[in-house]
Amino acid sequence: MTSKPVLSHTTSYKNNGSRVYIRDKKYCWIPASVVSTDTTSNTAIVSVDLAANWVSITSHTSDEQFDEENEREITVKLSDYPGGELPKQNADENGKLLAKSDMVDLPNLHEAGILYNLKCQHASGIPYSRVGDIVVAMNPFQRIENLYNEEKQKFYVNKIIWGGNQTSDKDFSMVRSKSTVASFFKFEKTHYDPHIYETSSRAYSGLYGMGASDQTILVSGESGAGKTETVKIVMSHLTKIATFHDGKDPPAKEIIDSVALSETLVTRILDSNPIFEAFGNATTLRNDNSSRFGRYTQLKFQLIQTSTNTFRKGPKPKRYTCVLSGADCTTYLLEKARIVSHVSKERNFHIFYQLLASPNNFRSQVLDVLANATSKSFRYVGKPVIDIIGGKSDAQNWTDTQKDFCKIGIAGDKLLTMMRILCVILQLGNLTFGPNQSAR
Repeated sequence: MTSKPVLSHTTSYKNNGSRVYIRDKKYCWIPASVVSTDTTSNTAIVSVDLAANWVSITSHTSDEQFDEENEREITVKLSDYPGGELPKQNADENGKLLAKSDMVDLPNLHEAGILYNLKCQHASGIPYSRVGDIVVAMNPFQRIENLYNEEKQKFYVNKIIWGGNQTSDKDFSMVRSKSTVASFFKFEKTHYDPHIYETSSRAYSGLYGMGASDQTILVSGESGAGKTETVKIVMSHLTKIATFHDGKDPPAKEIIDSVALSETLVTRILDSNPIFEAFGNATTLRNDNSSRFGRYTQLKFQLIQTSTNTFRKGPKPKRYTCVLSGADCTTYLLEKARIVSHVSKERNFHIFYQLLASPNNFRSQVLDVLANATSKSFRYVGKPVIDIIGGKSDAQNWTDTQKDFCKIGIAGDKLLTMMRILCVILQLGNLTFGPNQSAR
């Protein structure tokens, strides 16, 4: 029996030339090489090693000034670092940083190593990494071809649920540098790249069979990280899994019919997103379409027996699959304070701007005060910093929101009543209070 080597927080770098990271106020961590160490003063002299394209590929949020000069020497206090040692880089013999798809397998596992591993993955156009069973996603802010096609969906279902080997791993392996040291990847526990379909497939496989139980997928992250899109991708995949099979038995007709119904259900869930986003999202300093509330979506699956293998002799084994039969959605922690106050470069909730951008004849039906009104007419909204959200104007987003209202049965007088409530809220913001003159 063999086991993995124990990975330490840092590795000794007593030899000069060792590649390490040092702290920086602007970039958090920057790469450097050890020039010399002084045990008497417990300090080290390091030479900063910045890539030629450092400025173009590196972002920051600090206003601190930074000397972009490369190969400059800096004296650092070792007492400022955990264990009195500088964190080592995960690099090959030529000093090139190497990335792992599963960060548990990093030889030097520490904050700087994790951040630079994600940086390498992102620079290579790879949005997904893994930490054990947790999938880490970095928003690429662009569409990546074939990343979510049906062939990729089937691949993860076959690997995780059916355990098949019909498709070569390298056919779907995300692009890695050809110069990668092969031994650097020898401890990886899986033979496929991290993907959000890995998460949905694992959750689905836990719904039936031995040890079946309810499953939970937690999607968390900062504003603009891509949580909303990730939830859409996961839910869409979960509804299609039942139509995929292991190559032995095609899905039965009743499964196909049930999946068609579940896809309709998910379509309605996804179509409700514009409504949730209209009432719960706003423009912030970091994200034009930031969710200002939490959402708990519960998908309910029904266990269905599939057709048995008619070509097998002897007793026919029962086979099962799960299809979506219902869903509940609960919202919580809405940022209600935003209705009455928001900073100058942010916006109130989208629905107010959409209402004010709706056709004038519709606004006249809501309340007379809305006719010919603009955002400047109401203090709670004021002049918007932007009017394009998700590539669409407020007027276009209003059209989408109104259509989705109709899909859930809110139209005509019901819609007018709801909009009148919003209009009253806007008018409340224009009230002014002064001393009671008659009381004097």
